[in-house]
Amino acid sequence: MTKQGQLRDDQTGFILATSLIFLVVLTLLAVTAISSATLQQRMAANQSDKAALLEDANSALSYVSRLMAEPAFLTCFSAKMIESSTAAGACPTMLQPLSFRLSRLDNASPNRSLRDAFWAGAGLNSYQPVDDSRPRVQYVVEYLDQPPLDSNATVRVRRFRVTARARQPGSEARGIAQMIYEVAQ
Repeated sequence: MTKQGQLRDDQTGFILATSLIFLVVLTLLAVTAISSATLQQRMAANQSDKAALLEDANSALSYVSRLMAEPAFLTCFSAKMIESSTAAGACPTMLQPLSFRLSRLDNASPNRSLRDAFWAGAGLNSYQPVDDSRPRVQYVVEYLDQPPLDSNATVRVRRFRVTARARQPGSEARGIAQMIYEVAQ
């Protein structure tokens, strides 16, 4: 055999090896692209869930503000806070399930409503959004017991902090909204 024939025999495996390397590189690129697309889809779905949960929490705040705008709200609140036996009679039917917590404005850490301990115990209420397929929203109405800012004021203002939390069952996604509601007396 000539040198030229020997050279051709040595190069026949090079094309196979090169095509296998290209095939592996293309497979890795495809797997990376699919993984990235899946991750982006999960992030978009999570963001959508969080937006829906925040909307549910804001819906609960709107519901509670309508309850607090009722003329009998302060009478009902006063009766429930002193645990009067006439509390049921002082509260219209729509306000009877509402419960309260006594709190202070100055003892509130900004992250307290993120902790599960905040959502346990007395004063926990729940609200079902209009869409029955949505999870129930928990909310807490806290009476902010504090001295009036102006001791000569003729109108007493009662402040309430309402915190609502919507959680998707089986998920870490949640929406939390909060408002301060003032009622002049």
